[in-house]
Amino acid sequence: MITRVLFISGLLLGATLLFPTAQAYAHGFGERYDLPVPLWLYLYGAGATVLVSFVIIGMFMRGRDGARGTRIFEVYGIPGVRVLLENALTLSVLRLISVATLGLVIATGFWGDPASIVNFSVAFIWVGWWVGLGYVFSLVGNLWALLNPWKVLFEWAEGIYGALTRGKRLGLGLKYPYAIGVTPAIVVFFAFAWIENVYAHAGAPTHLGTMAVFYTAASLGGMLVFGKHTWLHYGDAFAVLYRFLSKFAVTEVRVRATNVCSDCELPCEAGDSGCVNCYGCFERAKGARQLNLRAPGAGLAYPERVGTSEVVFIVLALSTVTLDGFKETEAWQSVKDAILTGVTFYRNDLNTTLALIAFPLIFVGAYLLTCRISNLASGDRGSTVETARAYIYSLIPIALAYNVAHFFSFLAIQGQLIVKLISDPFGWGWDLFGTADWEVQISIVNARLVWFVGVGAIVIGHVIAVYVAHVISMRRSGSRGAALRSQYPMVALMVGYTVVSLWIVAQPITAE
Repeated sequence: MITRVLFISGLLLGATLLFPTAQAYAHGFGERYDLPVPLWLYLYGAGATVLVSFVIIGMFMRGRDGARGTRIFEVYGIPGVRVLLENALTLSVLRLISVATLGLVIATGFWGDPASIVNFSVAFIWVGWWVGLGYVFSLVGNLWALLNPWKVLFEWAEGIYGALTRGKRLGLGLKYPYAIGVTPAIVVFFAFAWIENVYAHAGAPTHLGTMAVFYTAASLGGMLVFGKHTWLHYGDAFAVLYRFLSKFAVTEVRVRATNVCSDCELPCEAGDSGCVNCYGCFERAKGARQLNLRAPGAGLAYPERVGTSEVVFIVLALSTVTLDGFKETEAWQSVKDAILTGVTFYRNDLNTTLALIAFPLIFVGAYLLTCRISNLASGDRGSTVETARAYIYSLIPIALAYNVAHFFSFLAIQGQLIVKLISDPFGWGWDLFGTADWEVQISIVNARLVWFVGVGAIVIGHVIAVYVAHVISMRRSGSRGAALRSQYPMVALMVGYTVVSLWIVAQPITAE
């Protein structure tokens, strides 16, 4: 079903893109660019594509639980694949590379060239890790659960401790306060977003090295106090982020043995088809493991219990990347001039900090209002917060799409620095892999390509979000009519955000 919807929506999107040209300029790329049709036509066309996709979904999807109806292909069913993917030597090498990369980031931060442009830590943290890995995990699957260097370090320490104490487990065994959900991850993610958007020394290698050391200590400490899987599920900001993003991915891990799940320290939900993407159970299951392929986005519609704090985390992730894009518009300059007009001391930092606080609040307010109207439209007597928890995963494709639209050129151009710096990570004149003389090829992307990638990503992301929301509404509602009525406010919100996000992406391209 999702394949057919995307195909038809792609035809609509293609019709939106193919128009005669009108002049525009892309000062951000230093070149003239003829933007096909005026911007307002793009905005109308993109919004209409999302709306028509909802109509198509409503017409063709009748009474079917899309999550249960999702087809999966068991990769481990292919002879030899399980042995290849679970080979101890291969896994050990990959984990060693992961830990070595963390060590290299810290070492180059403290002892590398202080110029950020020739220091490996800066390029890897802000380009490779912050942007690039999110794309990989959202498409391929949650490899972070396997390669997380802090988890690997803790497991090594566990092995040594167990060998010295005749099998005792490493940890203080304190019970995590489950009522707060992923609140620690929210705090850390907000702090990281503040560093990215506000902190003046975010590109200073020594500051990044110091932050890497502190995060290492906090991550290992959290696992020591509350347990490895518990802390990674609730407290580690990036483990939480990648867990959510990987719900969109084309792979999943599944455990069929319910007796394994009965002892799980996490709130995994083992139904008739097993428990999905619970890596605590997956590690213990051994012979009952499955690695499956599925349609992109299908994992977002699986029925799961979602906490209020997880709603806040996902909305925070969406709103902060939107702010990052909004800061590149002329409208942001006008907003800044209107805020704190009497303040001269750190005015720019204070303005951005206030915006970083305000954007999540605005997004949460808009989302809750939409959920409230949805309840009224469908006759749902449940609480607004309950509805917000039910539909929150439908926002993940939107967050991914805007990330692609906003960071595509940044990753394509700045990501080439990693190719150069991997040969000379400290800036000492080395050439370990013969790439030290690599020159960044700016011409591989231009304003035209960035624009079309942005339009395609945003529209397709919203179409998938509409589909996921519809699957959820069909599961929650007693009738098809109620399910459709509940979706009108949500579709209106998605159409509105399609227009707003596309307008933000267009500003660096269309402004003269």
